[in-house]
Amino acid sequence: MTYLDTEHQILSRIDEFVSQKSFSIVAIDGRCGSGKTTLAKQLAERYDANLFHMDDFYLPFEMQTTQRMELEGGHMDHERFFLEVIDPLLSQKPFAYRAFDC
Repeated sequence: MTYLDTEHQILSRIDEFVSQKSFSIVAIDGRCGSGKTTLAKQLAERYDANLFHMDDFYLPFEMQTTQRMELEGGHMDHERFFLEVIDPLLSQKPFAYRAFDC
């Protein structure tokens, strides 16, 4: 299977999913350099969608405990992401969030 075949397959599945819903959330996961950002930008343009980067929700240094950092994805502030983005999205309420700043 070529890259274009895979891309077409992914977009076809998302097209079908989105056409059945008035509201959709699509999450993209993958290794570093795997094309997540490129795919996300394509989807945002194709569907006139909002794009949220988990890099904007990096866990602040003071919250980086040994126990937390041993967890898969422990370096991300999932609690803030859900509070500031996911909860308002699911409630279909307007929202704003602050991007992580070193």
